[in-house]
Amino acid sequence: MPSSRISNDYKGFSEYAKSIDVPITVTSKGYADLIVMSVDTYEKHLTEKNLNDTLLARYLDLKENGVTHKLEGVTERIAKRLGVKNV
Repeated sequence: MPSSRISNDYKGFSEYAKSIDVPITVTSKGYADLIVMSVDTYEKHLTEKNLNDTLLARYLDLKENGVTHKLEGVTERIAKRLGVKNV
C-alpha cells in the first residue's frame, strides 16, 4: 500500500487496518518502508510470540534435562494458563 494513502485518507486507512487481521506493508517509491497494524492485531501477534517463546524455552529446558513429555495437550494447557484463545 502506498504511503500516500495514509496522509491522503488517514481515517480510511485506519478503518482498513482495523478491519483486517494482518499487518500492512506500507511502501515508499515502490519499496517496503513500514509495517502497520491495528492495536488488536499487534496484541494478538505479541501474545502469540510470547506463547511461542514460552513453548520453546520449556522445550529446550526439557531437552537439556533429558525429560520429555508428549506434546499432545501441552500447547492448550499453556495457552489456557496465559489466557490465550484459539491456538
